[in-house]
Amino acid sequence: MYSVDAYGRMIADAVRSEAYAEAMRRAIRPGSVVVDLGAGTGAFSLLACQLGAARVYAIETNPAVAIARESAVANGFGDRVVTLDRLSTAVELPEQADVLISDLRGTLPLHEQHIPSIVDARRRFLRQDGVQIPASDDLWVAPVYDEGAHRELTDPWSAFDLDMRAGQRYAVNAAQERKVAPDDVVAEPRCWATLDYRTIEVPNIAGSAEWHVEEPVAINGMCLWFTAHLLDGISYTTSPFDPVTVYGMMLLPLAEVVEAKAQEQLRVQLRADMVAGSYVWTWITEHRTQDGTHKMRQSTFLSTPAPFTMVSDDAIESARPQSTARARAASLALGLIDGERTLGSVAHELMHAFPALFSSRLVAVRFVSDLAESYSAWEAPRPPS
Repeated sequence: MYSVDAYGRMIADAVRSEAYAEAMRRAIRPGSVVVDLGAGTGAFSLLACQLGAARVYAIETNPAVAIARESAVANGFGDRVVTLDRLSTAVELPEQADVLISDLRGTLPLHEQHIPSIVDARRRFLRQDGVQIPASDDLWVAPVYDEGAHRELTDPWSAFDLDMRAGQRYAVNAAQERKVAPDDVVAEPRCWATLDYRTIEVPNIAGSAEWHVEEPVAINGMCLWFTAHLLDGISYTTSPFDPVTVYGMMLLPLAEVVEAKAQEQLRVQLRADMVAGSYVWTWITEHRTQDGTHKMRQSTFLSTPAPFTMVSDDAIESARPQSTARARAASLALGLIDGERTLGSVAHELMHAFPALFSSRLVAVRFVSDLAESYSAWEAPRPPS
């Protein structure tokens, strides 16, 4: 979860903030309804009001959204900014938006629930002719030779004159957030995928890139970054060749240094698959020479040793889990959450049914609140008529 200081650095990033501000000036008109998805401390929500928005729904689960609420009042926008400290997928809005703004990226746009959240918000919150900011992101890759990054991966595993190369095997499968120097990029960047937020439906992305080697070169990683297209003609990039941004870049290390000679070929296949709410990256590097093709297959899935106890699919299917008092309490609570009862009244029922489980009313209320956060929809207040 981002700290307030991290949000401050995002706002202070002129490359990012000035591009978003220009796109918002073009998209927002007096009377516009705006959804600020992942509003953070509310900078874009307040700017939307300043540009004439009649109403802004600032959706953010981080407690820092309290700053948005306080700042809206301080700037005279308290009656126009509706802060919703819920997951966007659990929010119901009373009206559709003219503009949907988001910046849910991490180092790359393929970050946590970014794409599923965008897809859901586009379907449920945005008018058919509404504007999305950003409209799309291009994903870029380039081979690099980063001496420092290579040492960080290899040096620890020969400390004390001991052979600990077993650890290096996992380390080279871990993606790194890194600011790559322009001089470390050893081949032309390639665009390997485009995320069009106006049409995208699934979070999994795959693509590839190829290079024809002109001069001998050493490669020990693949550097990834993005170019954001907010609206037509308004873009910014996190490229190593441009001003540094708050996002940084991703470095996918190679298990072995590739020494490529002139006239040889390089190819990388890239995949990002969402598994249990997080992305698993897979990269397959091919070095084609006159003698054949050398392949390295790596994945962040392989960056952590497997647990000692491995359970087969058959064993999982035949298991007979036993319900606990806590599970029965959750089942009762979910049956009582109906849009009419208050959290307090549901908590009261739970305390009566499970006195040994809930030592106080506060414990019961928090239990019900957590369930409601995950499994119910929260309706935003209706604007005054």
